[in-house]
Amino acid sequence: MCKVSKKRFGAIVAGITMAATLVSSANAAIVYSVDFDSATSDGTIQGVTGGTATIATTSNRTTIETSPTFGPEGNRFLRTISPVNNAQNPQAVQVANLAPSAGNSLSVLTTQIGGQRVMKGGFDFFLRSDIAVNGTTTSVNTLRVIDAGSSSGNGARLIVNSDSGSQDTALQVDVITSGGALKVRAPEAFTIAANTLYHVAVLYTNDGAAGNTTGHLFIVEGNTAIDTSDLTSSNPALRGTTSINFTNEASSFSVPNFNFGKVNTTSNERLQDFDAFRLYDATPSTFAAITAVPEPTVVALAGVGLAMLALRRRPNA
Repeated sequence: MCKVSKKRFGAIVAGITMAATLVSSANAAIVYSVDFDSATSDGTIQGVTGGTATIATTSNRTTIETSPTFGPEGNRFLRTISPVNNAQNPQAVQVANLAPSAGNSLSVLTTQIGGQRVMKGGFDFFLRSDIAVNGTTTSVNTLRVIDAGSSSGNGARLIVNSDSGSQDTALQVDVITSGGALKVRAPEAFTIAANTLYHVAVLYTNDGAAGNTTGHLFIVEGNTAIDTSDLTSSNPALRGTTSINFTNEASSFSVPNFNFGKVNTTSNERLQDFDAFRLYDATPSTFAAITAVPEPTVVALAGVGLAMLALRRRPNA
């Protein structure tokens, strides 16, 4: 009988768990995800489902790293180092360009119900900043993770950023259209601590033909899952909630590709890390934590183990 070490057995279990997690995520309506597993010499990012992604700058200041630890040990993540914005630094914006395939773009966040434009689904990602970010000491561009689309005509624009002076928040998520703007922000007193991992999630819900959309902003420290079953103030991860009724029923996201990372510069160099961007076309029960990805041999062993289990359970002819 073949003996399996405790270490290898644990790895096999991890592989089976990962497979189960992927199935669960698929049921949770993830249409596009980027895990930043690695990048080829031409900048193509590996670990993408539902489209493609590339490192968008020729500068070596946008890289994929494993240290310092970001979630599970050995997990890979996107590192951006944005230099001071001046004429000597033309490569100031450090991002990955995300390109969902047709049907998997930001447009999945909007729909019409009874002729009324509403929003649904959501997205999440993980971040770490080299400095503390709050509503009183940092600028509008200290964090600017996404700035996608245009609000002109029937378009919609999505902005995820920090602000100080006008909105005073460590993080806000704005959907701007010609028919109104949905702005959800963390409280002024909330601080994103320096060199600390955070899970950020945004969820959109609606009341159907009545046309009211509510945006929910979750921020929780650590590689921590976020439960969406409680959308009240008793949920400690829920940092902000705002509702709107869009007056332009045609408003939608028309730009398929968008940048993700450090999309604007500041007066000081910034180092920021990101991982696991996921886009949902419906409400997930949970925005999951980052899971460790086992080696390919472990996944293969897990598959063999599952196949053997199926054979053992097959009834005799």
